[in-house]
Formats: sequence, C-alpha cells, structure tokens
Amino acid sequence: ISLEMLLLLPLLLFICLSIVMFSLIETHKHRLVHASYLGCRVAAQGGCDDDVESAVKRALASERLRCSANIEIKCEDDCDDYVVVRVWVPAKRVIPNLLRYMGCALTDEKLIGQTVMRRE
Repeated sequence: ISLEMLLLLPLLLFICLSIVMFSLIETHKHRLVHASYLGCRVAAQGGCDDDVESAVKRALASERLRCSANIEIKCEDDCDDYVVVRVWVPAKRVIPNLLRYMGCALTDEKLIGQTVMRRE
C-alpha cells in the first residue's frame, strides 16, 4: 500500500491543487467582468472617468483586487457611440501560485474583464 501511495500521492496533490487554482482564476475573472460591466454602465450613461473608476473599485470585492486593478476607459474606434471598459490585474498579485513546486507557474498572465456598451 505504501508504494502505491508514493506513486499516486503527487498526482492526486497536483490534481487537487490544479482544481483549486482553476477555481480561483475563474472566480477572479468573473469579478473583473462584473466590475467592468458596472463601470461601462456608468460610462454609457454619461459618467466621467472618476465615476467609472469608483464604480469599478466598489464592485471589486477584495482589497487585493482593488489595489492591483488597472482600469482602461476608451471609445471604440473613432466612434463615440460605444464605450469600452477594460479591467485587468496581473495574476501573480491576486492568485497564490500553488503549483510552482510542480513545474507550473503563473508567469506573466493577466486576468482581464472587458465590457463594450453603446452610449445612451
């Protein structure tokens, strides 16, 4: 039994840590998309950049996300009818790298949430 455990334990640990990391990545991506949606909604209704940034910061749940979030607000390709809000964070800052000892690492990955809306 101990030989089988020695062979299977690293594989099971890798699978469990991969599931935890994947769920953390998807949760943070969902939060970023939701924050960009709320910021884009404010911008589409005529809010200024400061209003959009405060809406995005309010929507981000954790302090770690709030501090490391980068917010980009722009109009879509010379057309003033659309507004784009993009919120991104470096993955290293918000997600613990649980698989670094197993050869997998979050190097320069970015978690991005982006929303495009038509101005009202």
